[in-house]
Amino acid sequence: MHGALLDLPLVPPEAQLHPLIRFTGGKTWLVPFLRTGIRQRLAAHDGARYLEPFAGGIAVGLYIGWPTTIATDLAPGLIELYRSVQRAPADTVTACTAVADDYCLSDTHETPAHGYYGARCEWNASKPNGRVAPRRAAILLYMIARGYNGLYRVNRAGAWNVPEGRKADGTPMVFDPAAIGDDLRVFAATTAAWDFRCGDFEQTIDEARACDTIFADPPYTDIGAQQATRMFTGYTPGGFNSADQARLANALARARDRGAVVVHTNADAPSIRDLYSVRGFWTLPTAELRAVNRDAKGRRRKPCLIVTSHPEVIGLPEEESIAAVSVGTAREQLTFG
Repeated sequence: MHGALLDLPLVPPEAQLHPLIRFTGGKTWLVPFLRTGIRQRLAAHDGARYLEPFAGGIAVGLYIGWPTTIATDLAPGLIELYRSVQRAPADTVTACTAVADDYCLSDTHETPAHGYYGARCEWNASKPNGRVAPRRAAILLYMIARGYNGLYRVNRAGAWNVPEGRKADGTPMVFDPAAIGDDLRVFAATTAAWDFRCGDFEQTIDEARACDTIFADPPYTDIGAQQATRMFTGYTPGGFNSADQARLANALARARDRGAVVVHTNADAPSIRDLYSVRGFWTLPTAELRAVNRDAKGRRRKPCLIVTSHPEVIGLPEEESIAAVSVGTAREQLTFG
């Protein structure tokens, strides 16, 4: 079932909250169209859970703010950060101040032992403990604040490899522990009962029950550099290949058959449409804003695909019901808002 093109309007940044981590391909832009429908669906069922098997920046999950949430990611450093802020927010805030004292005062004479690169060396030399590590969490927040374009990125060995970022005038980016403290406390309150897991997506999806909702935002399939989606395929060690895409489609189909609601985003590629259409999902083409680009000209809306088992959870105006427009194969332009 392939729907017409959804022209979802962009939401002004001031109307949005912000996750702790900035990921290439983050789905903050999609939040206004999912939050109400997903929360209503969850609230209608006792014991309903919200599952994000590719946590990343968990932008959608944080905006939905459902108490019983499972957020899974393969990146141990990322899950360690979330657990540290969740379980020890005060210690993490204190650690942020210490990290600022240790590394921010050396920026006038940068060497590998000072400033940003000193922090990067410390984080890479230590190892995630799988539990709570306020110091490592604080260093990661520091590197995100001061790294190039605010990106989260590690290499195949799990080492942080983002270079230092600089302002237009060449001065270092700023890490302000006082300003980030409120964000950490809000994050801790929002996620107090969440289950953060480090592991493979399939295990989390296979736990989904009839009353649960899954939002899956994996690395996109590679449809070539001409469509500018190649950068989305390599943000996990080892990449995310066609076999992984098929494994994901099968897992989501099993969850759907158990009665779970599925919302999934990917590249608008024929291979992805085929994977989900033959499994009975709705495939709705739209466009997303990719804001992680130093060049403002690169921050444009690009084609993507929303795959879902329940199109009614995508919040469009009532007069433009998805049920009315998502039949057939026409790609007529729809304008909402």
